[in-house]
Amino acid sequence: MSDAQKCFEEMPERNIVSWTSLMVDYSTNGDPEEVLQIYQKMGHIHESVCRYLRKMIKEVGYVPDMSFALHDTDEEDKEHNLWNHSENLRVCDDCHSVYKFVRRAVQRRIILC
Repeated sequence: MSDAQKCFEEMPERNIVSWTSLMVDYSTNGDPEEVLQIYQKMGHIHESVCRYLRKMIKEVGYVPDMSFALHDTDEEDKEHNLWNHSENLRVCDDCHSVYKFVRRAVQRRIILC
């Protein structure tokens, strides 16, 4: 186990910087398989956080505005696509609504431009 891995394992909280630093360590030391495994773990964590966040904002009253789901799919797929879409230059009304509910659910100030 590398020094970076030992340090990482001892961290009480991990963030994108610590995960990325660990991937750089493995990449620098020629272990691309480990880099891929770490990247996949990060994806699973992201998915778990998103599921939890969706649950939280629904509990405080969020209802997706399906008029922004532009694809002809079933309601579950529309909600999934709506949650995962992004805008380059602006935030759609549903995204703005999501952030209002996230702010309420996590009790943090969020500023959108």
